[in-house]
Amino acid sequence: MPVDIMAEGGNWEGDSVASSSKKQTGGKLTQVVNIFKRLLWPDTSSKNDGQNTGTTTEKQSRIESRTSMECEPAEGEREQCQSRERGIGDVVHAPGTESSDEIHHDRDSSNKESSSPLQGADLTLTYFELLTQWSDYQLFQLTKFYRERLKQAIEEGVESLGSMMRRQGCFREQELRSVAELVAKGNRRDSSILFLSLVMEKGNHARRVMWESFVKMQNELPKLNKILKEIQELGPDPEEYMNIIGGLTELPSHMEDVQRKHKETLRAQTETLSVNTILMNEKVKNFLLLDRYAELTIISTVRDRTLVEHELLARGRDHEEWQEKHLRGELEKIRTDQLFHSSFSRSKSRRGSSASVAGVAGSSASVSGVAGIGKTTMVQKFVNDWATGKIYQQFHFVFSFKFRDLNMIKHRINLRELIRDQYPYFGNMLREVWMNPEGLLFIFDGLDEFKGRIDFADSRRDTEPKHQCPDPESQCEVSDIVYSLIQHKLLPGCSVLVTTRPTALHLLEKAEISVWAEIQGFVGEERKEYFTRYFEDQSVAAAVFKHVKENEILYTMSYNPSYCWILVLTLGPFFQTICRVSDWVKEEVKRRARNAESEAGKQRHLNTMHYLFESQNPALAQQTLGSVETLSFSGLGLTPIDCVVLSHAIRLCDTIKYLDLGSCRIQCEGLQRLGPVLHKCQDLRLGGNNLGDSGVKLVSEALRNPDCKIQTLWLEYVGLTDSGAEDLASALSTNHMVTVLWLSENKLGDSGVKLVSAALRNPDCKIQRLGLGSVGLTDSGAEDLVYALSTNTSLTELNLTSNSLTDRCVPALRDLIPTLPRLMWIRLWENKFGPTGKKELRSLQEPRPGLKVIV
Repeated sequence: MPVDIMAEGGNWEGDSVASSSKKQTGGKLTQVVNIFKRLLWPDTSSKNDGQNTGTTTEKQSRIESRTSMECEPAEGEREQCQSRERGIGDVVHAPGTESSDEIHHDRDSSNKESSSPLQGADLTLTYFELLTQWSDYQLFQLTKFYRERLKQAIEEGVESLGSMMRRQGCFREQELRSVAELVAKGNRRDSSILFLSLVMEKGNHARRVMWESFVKMQNELPKLNKILKEIQELGPDPEEYMNIIGGLTELPSHMEDVQRKHKETLRAQTETLSVNTILMNEKVKNFLLLDRYAELTIISTVRDRTLVEHELLARGRDHEEWQEKHLRGELEKIRTDQLFHSSFSRSKSRRGSSASVAGVAGSSASVSGVAGIGKTTMVQKFVNDWATGKIYQQFHFVFSFKFRDLNMIKHRINLRELIRDQYPYFGNMLREVWMNPEGLLFIFDGLDEFKGRIDFADSRRDTEPKHQCPDPESQCEVSDIVYSLIQHKLLPGCSVLVTTRPTALHLLEKAEISVWAEIQGFVGEERKEYFTRYFEDQSVAAAVFKHVKENEILYTMSYNPSYCWILVLTLGPFFQTICRVSDWVKEEVKRRARNAESEAGKQRHLNTMHYLFESQNPALAQQTLGSVETLSFSGLGLTPIDCVVLSHAIRLCDTIKYLDLGSCRIQCEGLQRLGPVLHKCQDLRLGGNNLGDSGVKLVSEALRNPDCKIQTLWLEYVGLTDSGAEDLASALSTNHMVTVLWLSENKLGDSGVKLVSAALRNPDCKIQRLGLGSVGLTDSGAEDLVYALSTNTSLTELNLTSNSLTDRCVPALRDLIPTLPRLMWIRLWENKFGPTGKKELRSLQEPRPGLKVIV
């Protein structure tokens, strides 16, 4: 029966192909495919998808999930291509060379890069020639294998790559636009994820065009150039050097109990994070690891010490930009779940030769980092993730040791005793554990703390019997056991992880290390995440991080988790107190605002404002008053000093919807103190204060402010005359936000009303309620007003009470009212209308049921 071999399951439109028959190798082929999926692409088969410890975000997962499956060439095609499947490292003729110029791949060569004759254009040409020799299946394998690294390798050039794909007819215009939009938003990682997903769903031709585009862009993208050189050196077929089938064996069923016990033990040992403190009453603080662990940036190389020193000389924002610049360039990020059995395992050792490849002679990884950068915590998280089934389930057993503990062993010992001292429940099972070294991972944390001597450059270790450690039962020095494991002389096939400070890194110079990594610490938003995870109260977290970010020295130091820990211990209590005080004061301000109806309540509310002003704590005042929207002190006498305090409070408020200072005995001097903040008030009530023309001029300046929010303006009985009306009218002619204007009880006279009327004549005027009661208006001034209002379509209320209007202006009013479609109230009482005039005015209500004319 024919079977379909798919990379991620499911059918989709594209050039997917199915194998025609299992043939004789059908069962083995299925096993190979499943192993490939489990080892190379764990995300497609993991039972713990929800616990993936990688850096892929939920958003990125959504982008990648758009691909229902990715095309895998059929078995038949693979068999057909076997005759021409030659890796980049096989014999290749450069243009114009004879057979004597053949370039051979030699994994033991220590000067491979320097001896390669392929340079510049010849190298690019050779890449293109090799692409024609690679089968579709090889390209599929290669793309899947390098996919995680390609995500970051193409970030800086994804738009150009997308354009190349579009020109070759592989992308539609909308697909290219989707990639470009993510780049424009600053989401370069998401854009590269989308790019790769689009290519993989389109199949063989698109993948080939993509790799051709990679070759063209290699000189502009350092990480991509690095990947291409690795492929040239080691060949394009991951199966060749990963030895996947031989490297993976099932755990015998009778050993499952001891594995379960081992995982339970490690989980219990690593689920709690213990951290030393500087507190007198609490020397150690314990947290749940998953609650406090913040991801660190790890790069897949070890940088020159001068580069690191230059980075640390930069401060604050410069330091962060320095880090991000190099991460965008040649530095590749690596996750802890990529240290083994990933494309990084193909990297060369530090001395320049090809490293041993995983699954054949084991794989050793080195992770370095300065003091306090998080090496030990990373190891703890690594072990916890393995014990909880999140990563590296191809390892049957993980054994973790600290060099500081190994210092306590003063006698010769064998590996069996070393493990049983720490994990006694293994008993006699260890003899069977040794039988599958490929399923073992040894972790040694803190090489710089080891007091023993490990010199990988010392050839005597390989020849003198006293240093040799051929098997787990041989009695040796601890240093010989560690040396033999790393060099794959003891339990060849096992994997080893070593952490160290840079000061001891030279000891590993000649070691058989497959992956060299360095912890950079926190980069960008990772700093913020640390503070966010530490504090349950996010307001405290935000306050501490804000303080750190504003101090360039503290911000530079905060790349290191240990410095962050010191900062939260020292700054945390202070800002926690500040936040508690702030919360209390905030609630007190709200409570007093609610009880500010009586004079005593208003006074208490004002006193609170004074306390905040005198505290000289802008942050506290901002947090307390930022959300205040209403201030009412009407009837309470305010001194110029009170006005200064109120001005300070209003300046800190985000929005003032209502400010009532009516009858507060404020004069021009007090209003001068308030002037700079009056424009922030939506509803401003200043009536009943002896402001005079000079005081109203300050209000006019607020109206001219480009950020003016005033919509309602009450200026009744403020001593405004026709002289001051001119400046107010000028401000109103340019401010079209005001909808309520109350100028009653002012000595405007006909001339003052005429000035205001000119402003109301503007077509953009939005006045809805207009108060001109008791302003000395006569029939003559009324005619100017009627003329100005005749074009207004928004007026709903007009107050002309207590003026000197007579029957003479009735015809004008009768003509005006029908032109105001939204008018609902017109108040005309206490004028000098006769009975006839009053009757005529009231009759206007009959055809307008919603209109009220009060005479």
